[in-house]
Amino acid sequence: MLSDLVLVIALVLILEGLFPALNPGGWSRMIDQISQLPERTIRVGGLIMVVSGFILFQIAR
Repeated sequence: MLSDLVLVIALVLILEGLFPALNPGGWSRMIDQISQLPERTIRVGGLIMVVSGFILFQIAR
């Protein structure tokens, strides 16, 4: 169980690091655009990602 959790965290780090590593300019512009959004929009987007991830996790399990 713990080894699976470590693998998942490693995969997240790999995926999160790909975009800034491959396209740092685009990543920087994206962060600038996101920072201009209202907090409510960012929160809703985050909640959608959490729920989507939970659903995918349950399906894959």
